[in-house]
Amino acid sequence: MEMTVRLRMRMTRQQMLECEGRDQTHLSWTSNEALRLEEAEKQNLGGRTSGPEDWRAARDELGEAEKVVEPSYTGS
Repeated sequence: MEMTVRLRMRMTRQQMLECEGRDQTHLSWTSNEALRLEEAEKQNLGGRTSGPEDWRAARDELGEAEKVVEPSYTGS
């Protein structure tokens, strides 16, 4: 947090306003669980593919068995 404050103190007024806008958007989104769940359902990404099945089931992260989504990141 301290680093964020120091970096923001160097910003122009316009940059600070843009960051504050992003902060407000982030806060609104993270505090609205219903909206996050709705967005996740619309994306239909399937469930977690790593971890033991019983562990995923305990967290309701099995998703649709027939849908597999490959990650786009291929870095090392």
